[in-house]
Amino acid sequence: MAYMGFVVWGHHMYLVGLDHRSRSLYSTITIMISLPATIKVVNWTLTLINGALKVDVVLAWSIAYILVFLVGGFTGM
Repeated sequence: MAYMGFVVWGHHMYLVGLDHRSRSLYSTITIMISLPATIKVVNWTLTLINGALKVDVVLAWSIAYILVFLVGGFTGM
């Protein structure tokens, strides 16, 4: 996932006039990286659900990170 993340930046460059092959490559890598990212979010969520939670600042930061990760993934920001 980390290696794909280094290459996935190209999907932000649709407006600069990339040729069709480059756009296809970046689109494919963007779709490929969505599966491991989804698995990570599901694992984090299941860990929070099944874990013995202690409500403190660390839990708040963890939940906030998951929410920011989701919002960034859904909106593309």
